[in-house]
Amino acid sequence: MLCTVLEQAGYTAISANDGLQAFRRMDERRPDLILLDIQMPVMDGWEFRTLQRRDHRYSNIPVIALTAVFDPLDVALKLGIRCLPKPLDLDEVLKEVAGACGA
Repeated sequence: MLCTVLEQAGYTAISANDGLQAFRRMDERRPDLILLDIQMPVMDGWEFRTLQRRDHRYSNIPVIALTAVFDPLDVALKLGIRCLPKPLDLDEVLKEVAGACGA
């Protein structure tokens, strides 16, 4: 659903089923922004962010975390990124994406 909303707003969105797949897809097409769900199978958002920070090819890509389970402020502090709570306010997501990528 989020991909559809982003595409309707004029962005190109690529999804992944888990953190490992997302990390591998960055080799195929470098994103301008990563919307990172904290709870994912195979590799969760915590692990993904750790790998992303360590990899010089991807460490400067902005990330916005999304969470339904954890305190967004805690996530933001621990990962050093913005974090939005679920259920998502789509207007807020679009505002954050525009701020990171441009309108």
